[in-house]
Amino acid sequence: MQQITITFSDDDTLPDRLRKMANLHQTTPQDIIERALVEYLGEFALNPIPEGYRPKNLLELVRARGLLRPAES
Repeated sequence: MQQITITFSDDDTLPDRLRKMANLHQTTPQDIIERALVEYLGEFALNPIPEGYRPKNLLELVRARGLLRPAES
C-alpha cells in the first residue's frame, strides 16, 4: 500500500477539524482527506476516453481512465 505522510505543526487546528468532520460524517480522517484530494485534483492527469470505446466492465473503464494502474500480467 502506498503512503503519503502529512505533518502539521503542534498549534495547527486542521487535524482536530478533520477528526471532527470525520466523526460528524461517521467516517475516518483518512476518508475525508482522500475525498478532498479527489475533489481538488478533478480530472488532472486522467486519460480521456476515446470515442467509441466500450469497456466490458467498470474495472476496465476505471483502468482506462487512469484511476487504477493497468492489471499486471
